[in-house]
Amino acid sequence: MHCFYLYYKKVWIALSVLLAVVFVVAFVEVVKAERGTKPEALRTAEKFFADAQASRLKFPSVPDEAQVELYYMEYVMSTWVFGDDPWNVFHSGIGFVVKYPDGQAGFVERRLHAEFIPRLTQHARHVVIPYMEYSHRRRRPSQDETESWLPESVLDLFAWATWDYALEWENQGAVFFHDPWPSKYTNFTRIGRTNGTILNRIRLWLFDYQEKHRAFEPIHVVSPEGDTLLPSHLCHDLFYNALDAMHDLGVELQPEEPIFRDYVVVYSSSVREVELSEVQRKVILYYKLFAAFVNLINEEFYKVRSLFLSASLSAVTAFVYKNGAYYALSIEAPFVNYCYMEVVMPPGKKATFRDNDKLCALGDMSINEARSLAYLLSWEQLAFFLESIVFDWRAWGTLFALVYVTKSVVKSMLV
Repeated sequence: MHCFYLYYKKVWIALSVLLAVVFVVAFVEVVKAERGTKPEALRTAEKFFADAQASRLKFPSVPDEAQVELYYMEYVMSTWVFGDDPWNVFHSGIGFVVKYPDGQAGFVERRLHAEFIPRLTQHARHVVIPYMEYSHRRRRPSQDETESWLPESVLDLFAWATWDYALEWENQGAVFFHDPWPSKYTNFTRIGRTNGTILNRIRLWLFDYQEKHRAFEPIHVVSPEGDTLLPSHLCHDLFYNALDAMHDLGVELQPEEPIFRDYVVVYSSSVREVELSEVQRKVILYYKLFAAFVNLINEEFYKVRSLFLSASLSAVTAFVYKNGAYYALSIEAPFVNYCYMEVVMPPGKKATFRDNDKLCALGDMSINEARSLAYLLSWEQLAFFLESIVFDWRAWGTLFALVYVTKSVVKSMLV
């Protein structure tokens, strides 16, 4: 019996050591991921907006008697595969073909263009996750202060343990103007005609829109019944909002063929604006979970359901960031979808997610696949879990339950 006890003790010590090693490796992964130097691209927001402002010179006023044709323009930006079906992701813009006399029995033709684009396009994480940096790395000592005498690694460890992070969003977006049309566009749909007087007023509306919209926000939040709670703001929304402005200016809109736009839809029973200072730890917890899944989502979009399912199972509150404010969501199945909907020309009734004529990529059957994926741990996801257990009593309970079950199993094997 004594031999069995020694064997049991050795097994228990081995399991404890293994758990400690896993924790250390996970901690190293977290610190390596979070202590990196801020990329130089993140320092260029001011230049981005300055370039957008300067591009106004490429959209000049035109003679009042000019003849103008209005176009919806798009091209395939990427393709996601859901099952065996490819779904194209489009980028869109607004085009104007302007013709007016040149004073010498001829005509001048100009092709003016406007589009709304994000500043950073290398990865989707820039528009859905804030850049998180230890606060002490962001602070700059004043003339009366000196740098801390503690080693940087000690400060990093303290900041990690206390969740002392500074959050900075890099989801800036802006309207850019072009003359002539960019060559990347491949599909063109004429939606109407007007004159130079109206185009000059549309031009002023576009300039005003540029001033008021400075963030690229891809998530469109709706209720389970289909009502919009928080709208998205991306390239398609520039065109979508411009249609109302054109209609208000008297433009008759008659597209030559149906126009569709896409949505990234998140389902939530409620939306509540919150103060970051009151819920910062919850916000950081959610975006750390998001960061653990973001590479999987970037490869195959349908795995985004695993993110929201994991948040739901672990009682992590989901948040969205819009117009400089954070909103807490009460997410509900099916959590998220990617849908095409036809754009209805004003003054027609706008389509809503209550309607049945939307075309969505993810059906309810994908929930089972997402449920199984939610439990597959990458190193990043394991690091997130091990970090969260330090601060969340629910995770502590889960850990103790796992330890108790493991102990019971080992004990039963030795009896």
